[in-house]
Amino acid sequence: MSTQHNTLLLIALMGGLLLSGCDDGKDGADGPAGPPGEVGSPGLPAGSFANTADSIDDVNFMLAPENLNLSADFRIEFQMTGKNVRGEDVPFVGLDRVAIYASHLSLNETDFGAPTAWASHSYLSVGQSAMYCQPGGGELTVRGTTYQACTLEETEPGLYVGTWEHSDAAPPVYLEGDDDSLTHRVWLRAYNLVDSNGVGLAEKVLSERLDYIPATGEVLDDSGRNLVADTACQNCHGGEEGGIIVTIEAHHNYQSVGNCVNCHNSSLAASEEQVAEGWNEGSWDLTVLVHRLHAGAHIADSLSGEALEFMGNIHYPGELYNCQACHQDNTAWTDNIYRDACVACHIDTDPYTGEGHRGIEVADDTTCVGCHGSGALGVMEAHNIGFRDTLKEAFYTEVDPATISLDLSADPAVLRFGYKAYLDGEAFTGDLSTLGFISNNRSWLVNFQADSGYAWAFLFTDGKGAADFISSDYQDGYYWVTHAVPLADAKGTGVIIADVRLCAEDGALVTCGAAVDDTLSVAMKAEAVYFDSLDPARTDVALSRFATDEGGITSIALCNDCHSDIAYAKRAHHGVDQIEQCVSCHNENATDYPFDPAKTNTSRELGLNVHKFHSGHSEYGEIHYPNLISDCSACHVSDQWFDGSGALMSGKSGFKVAVGGNDRLSPIANTCMACHENEAVKAHAASQGAIVDPANAVPNPPVESCAVCHRDVHSF
Repeated sequence: MSTQHNTLLLIALMGGLLLSGCDDGKDGADGPAGPPGEVGSPGLPAGSFANTADSIDDVNFMLAPENLNLSADFRIEFQMTGKNVRGEDVPFVGLDRVAIYASHLSLNETDFGAPTAWASHSYLSVGQSAMYCQPGGGELTVRGTTYQACTLEETEPGLYVGTWEHSDAAPPVYLEGDDDSLTHRVWLRAYNLVDSNGVGLAEKVLSERLDYIPATGEVLDDSGRNLVADTACQNCHGGEEGGIIVTIEAHHNYQSVGNCVNCHNSSLAASEEQVAEGWNEGSWDLTVLVHRLHAGAHIADSLSGEALEFMGNIHYPGELYNCQACHQDNTAWTDNIYRDACVACHIDTDPYTGEGHRGIEVADDTTCVGCHGSGALGVMEAHNIGFRDTLKEAFYTEVDPATISLDLSADPAVLRFGYKAYLDGEAFTGDLSTLGFISNNRSWLVNFQADSGYAWAFLFTDGKGAADFISSDYQDGYYWVTHAVPLADAKGTGVIIADVRLCAEDGALVTCGAAVDDTLSVAMKAEAVYFDSLDPARTDVALSRFATDEGGITSIALCNDCHSDIAYAKRAHHGVDQIEQCVSCHNENATDYPFDPAKTNTSRELGLNVHKFHSGHSEYGEIHYPNLISDCSACHVSDQWFDGSGALMSGKSGFKVAVGGNDRLSPIANTCMACHENEAVKAHAASQGAIVDPANAVPNPPVESCAVCHRDVHSF
């Protein structure tokens, strides 16, 4: 036992010695080399591709008819490019989802509705707006709904092929019985694009629309149903030719008429409840929807529920019956007369039942043209907006500058001038009071300003700047006006212009009365006549800034882009359609401090009043301005606000804080606060030296420092 025990101890001791003599655990020598691996595919050279986009404009799709097969054997092929760091167009790689929108222009063979209409393939086939494709196909979920997807494969950089691999269903864009001799439209949307920082693009990435005839492969410039151009919508809603309609909030930047009709056509049915509330007439067709939306406030009494909530406060800013505001350069609106288009505005009329139609029942839309194709009941005559231009020549006056005199020898000074009147193209020399079409808005507006800037002399309520139009005496070939002017105000440039409202009905001047609709009033044609107060005979007069396109001043033409005729906006109580007429009353002498906490608007000065009105900060409450409120170029003819010193190019030097006083607030900051009406902006402006508190007002505020940071903030 002892011998065995000693042997075990010896073995343990020797093992310990052997362990203590081992190496330090480093790797041994390398073994023999293994066989070489397979050669990988080379990567794309830097700059030869793009997989991000900093703008939706960086991405471009290329579609061709020969690469589109919308049949049961669906196949689509398209190319997509992006921008590299040098701004070059290169293949866009890694696209992981697209939506395909397909429709065709169907021919209406019934006696109801428009002669042609867009028909969405996917809506008619499976009740969805588009067909989706993604790598691997399968299914995907969009806004809680699961769809079958086509298989998207990138066969080479930037070249994508979509195929349909589902044997249990037809591709959604396949429409059984589709006539390939008709006009078809296809466009795409790309998903999940990010910028160079990995942030998703805010706008939807859409292709241009491809209109083509599958049977021939012909690409069409005109689909045959381009009834309303995007540019017509952009007049009010903003945007530039070739771009989106900026401020149509629904569906974000699907905002082109050509895109809208993919879904908003007769294929998309409205529920009975929606029709009952006043939304539409059986479908969400764009024709009906747009007419009814713009009628909004006019038909509010016939709306209910969500329709009333959504549309009831939409006030179209021009004459609602001005069809040509949208239907420019075509007569489709007079050629295609059918019930649904008409009752969208005439909501309480139904020709099929006779309701609101003088009891006259019609069997179908083919009979409408019998009464409404021409004549007094014709669509063109009933929606005639050209009468304003016509009636401007029916009666008008002209001031003869050579007759202007200003006697400054006494106080008040005496202004005298002569004008001629014309009725139906002939000189009128009779008693003006016998012309019953001249309304009770009939004045000669007279004003003075010391320079070409903003300091108009008269307050709109003081009576100093208005002379009666009707009481003029006719003598020696002229109607003569004599007007007293406070001597202290009769200096600088003077201006004379009429504010005369004429009554009209059915395209002709008529005797004014309660039965005459205010919307049919006309501003009498009148041109502003400027003169020098010291020498009225001078011809080189320093004009008001409102008479030029300089200094960032607005243009009446830009106002009329949305209003059609600015006279419409003042139709009930003025006959004005020029800015010179507006500022004769809405000048700085009509200004109280504009940020009285007790009121939302205490300014009637034109610049502040218009800014506040359109931004919804006026005493009239919220105004649904249809354009981007930040797009000053929608109204102003220039985006250059400041001169070299940082002062306003317009010459505006401040805003009076009290009627009749001389102390003013700083012009720039207070103009900005007409829209940016909050205490934070006010505090910021004050901290930079602007005078925004009436207690600190001075006669001549110093030039503000706003231009140091904000010189280019409104360059578009």
